[in-house]
Amino acid sequence: MGDSLDFSGERVIPGLVDPNLMAEHLARYRFSCQFTQDKSVLDLACGSGYGAASLKENSRQVVAIDLSEQAVAYAKSHFHREGIHFLVGDATCLPFPDARFDVVVAFEIIEHIEKDAEFLREVKRILKPEGLAILSTPNRVFSREQEIAENPFHIREYSEKEFAELLGTFFPSIVLGRQNHAEGMQFDFPGDQPDGHLAFDGEKSEGTVANSQFLLALCSHGRIGHIGKNPYFFVSSQADILETRNRHLKLYESQVKGNLKRIGELEEELSAKSGHLARYEEELGNSKQAYDELRSDFEAKATHIALCQSDLRRLEESLQQLRSDWLAKSEHIRLFEGELKTAREQLEQFCRLAEDQARHIDERNRQLGERIQELEETRAQLRDAGRRMREAESILESLDRSKLFRFIYRLPCLGNYLRKMRYPGAA
Repeated sequence: MGDSLDFSGERVIPGLVDPNLMAEHLARYRFSCQFTQDKSVLDLACGSGYGAASLKENSRQVVAIDLSEQAVAYAKSHFHREGIHFLVGDATCLPFPDARFDVVVAFEIIEHIEKDAEFLREVKRILKPEGLAILSTPNRVFSREQEIAENPFHIREYSEKEFAELLGTFFPSIVLGRQNHAEGMQFDFPGDQPDGHLAFDGEKSEGTVANSQFLLALCSHGRIGHIGKNPYFFVSSQADILETRNRHLKLYESQVKGNLKRIGELEEELSAKSGHLARYEEELGNSKQAYDELRSDFEAKATHIALCQSDLRRLEESLQQLRSDWLAKSEHIRLFEGELKTAREQLEQFCRLAEDQARHIDERNRQLGERIQELEETRAQLRDAGRRMREAESILESLDRSKLFRFIYRLPCLGNYLRKMRYPGAA
């Protein structure tokens, strides 16, 4: 861990970026060194750590902080020095007490932060009363004039006016400067320069801060004094333009040779693939014919499906009607079953009554049969009595004709008896 750092193109990693881009970023740190002599310095968004190492050359202590654990591990591995402390942290919530640092540098970070006001509030908090904050950011006006594509890593960019107004909200003293690329001719001789300064000859570059490539701000709670090296011109160790151009030309020649070789390989591949393409076109023609047939079949089946769906809807409507009829008839059946149950109960009651009546009739018939039998017996007795009576009358008539009967008849006792016998209803 720490041996490598993912290269996205936005983070500056020595040896992996263009020398001019490296010089552009390193120049800010070298410019800041004139304010860090024996100071306590904070490097915000330190990245790979090369800037913190540059600041430590003349400062008393450097604390470098970055949100990326991978970047901090890389910085510790490649730029560890005595007096440099690399930390993982959030620039909008710094783990330091108030008035902790003499100098705070924050290069190309504010355009990456959503809450830029909170970031500046933290910078103000940790800066000593007479301390100095040095910040830089791309100039949006320059980017638009030069038609530079928008950087996808930037949340926003600022114009000179916007940057000044934002900084002025937190710092009473602000000096806004510019950073631009400039070409020149370098003359030097072996040996050290006694005064350590470079001599400049020529005219200052035209333009203002408003249209510079980068905005550079010096901010403080107190008064900002004289800026020592102004203008400041940074000469990179790789600043020989002709040598750089020759190196680029050799690189381009190597790339052209590689590209030509690759073109030959691609032409061979193209020739081979042309044959494949012809076969593919023939197969495509066959496939298109099959596709047309399938499409025609699909359309026919789609029409059939549409008809089936129409029939299905009609069947569903019929089914719904049948369901409604069934429900209505079910209600009728339920009512009819209730009536049928009532009728069944009444019929059962009537049957019970009929059975009782039948038993009563049978009993009456039996009694009537007994009476009829008694009447027959009585009739037989009456017939028998009538026969005897006729026999008795015949006897009486015979007796009447006889003198003895008339004699007996006249007797009071026997006469009355005989008269009663003959005429039962007479008194």
